[in-house]
Amino acid sequence: MNQLGLTHENITYCEKLILNTLVSGKSLTRAEIFKLFDDAGIATTGQRGYHILWHLAHLGIICMGAMQGKEQTFVLLDEWVPNPRNLSRDEALTELVWRYFSSRGPATDYDFAWWSGLTLTDTRIGMHNNDSRLVKMVMDDKTYWMANPSPPTHSQKVYLLPAYDEFLLGYQDRKAVLAGEYAQQVVPGNNGVFQPIVVIDGQVVGTWKHTIKQKTHLITPHLFISSDEIEAIIHPKTRRFRDFVDG
Repeated sequence: MNQLGLTHENITYCEKLILNTLVSGKSLTRAEIFKLFDDAGIATTGQRGYHILWHLAHLGIICMGAMQGKEQTFVLLDEWVPNPRNLSRDEALTELVWRYFSSRGPATDYDFAWWSGLTLTDTRIGMHNNDSRLVKMVMDDKTYWMANPSPPTHSQKVYLLPAYDEFLLGYQDRKAVLAGEYAQQVVPGNNGVFQPIVVIDGQVVGTWKHTIKQKTHLITPHLFISSDEIEAIIHPKTRRFRDFVDG
């Protein structure tokens, strides 16, 4: 904040502006909020606006509301969630651990600690509290936990997932689903910009691209290893996506 020239007084003033403007169920887009701050003499240039929004969200003043066309809006958190659950720290830790492993398992305790930013000590307390609900499995000398696994099926599961999907981003170590030699193709240049991915039976086998040409939506897979068999498996998914976006 100091590097951007933002002071405690600036943030406090922005908080009052937001509380007075969004009261009674109102919402504003990011651009509208930036104009509100700019008109009040708080410049939002040079990432200042983004940092103010982040700080107000961190304080629990605002949260994302409904979409307005293609733009995300912001609303007052207290009005958007009028009856929040009040959990103790131990209850919150227990639930966060359960939600992570039940939605992203199998995963390791290190994965959760990395994902949540919590210590391993807190992680293992939360895991202990969920001991009766988590299933442990060992693979390649690593211990993983998950909710009760679904019975195996014989049909191949194919997914075209968006960039930054939690299937890949939710883990510290992604080698179980993405072979190291293909990581650069998912994050070219290792610059933090992830490509949409093609997943078959839990393994990332390529990336895909969505383009529009002459009002037609084109879905183009880029497989790590060229294979007519894999392309044949993916084709119904790409056609289904194209038919959906074409309306």
